[in-house]
Amino acid sequence: MFTAPEKEMVGDRARLFGPPPAFDPSTSTLIFGDEDAVLVDTLATVAEAEALADWVALHHRNLTTIYITHGHFDHYSGLSVLLQRFPDARAITTPKSWELMRAQSHLMPLFRKRWPGQLPAQIVLPEAYDDEVFTLEGHELRIIEQGRTDAVDTTS
Repeated sequence: MFTAPEKEMVGDRARLFGPPPAFDPSTSTLIFGDEDAVLVDTLATVAEAEALADWVALHHRNLTTIYITHGHFDHYSGLSVLLQRFPDARAITTPKSWELMRAQSHLMPLFRKRWPGQLPAQIVLPEAYDDEVFTLEGHELRIIEQGRTDAVDTTS
C-alpha cells in the first residue's frame, strides 16, 4: 500500500481560523506475484504519481494492469504519468466508473485551480472493461461492486 499525504488546496477557508483547506491522504495498492503486478488507483498529482511509479519500480515486477476503482479524479488523474513509465500496462475500470469519469470531466478546470500546476497536463481515462474478472499470473482478480461509497458505483 502506498499512501500519498494530505495536500493543501487553493481556496477559501471554511473557517476564519485553523489550517487551510486540504485534501485527505490517498492510497494505491500493488498486488503482485512472482513476475507481474497489478496497481489499484493512480493518485492525483504529478508528484504523487511519479513517487508511486518509483515505488512500483522498486518491486521489480512487470506492471500488467492498472485498475481504477471508481470515477473520482484523485483515483485516475495520475494515470498518464504511470502509463508513461509503464507503457505496456493496460488501464481498466468498469463501464459505470468510466461513465462517471466522462460525466465529471467538466470539473477538471476546478481541480486545476485547487492544485495549480500540480495535475498532469494530459488526463487519460482507462478503458471501460466489461468483464467481472481479470488475471494476475493465472489467478483471478474479481471486480466487486460496492455500490455507493464516496462515489456512485464504487468497486474493489
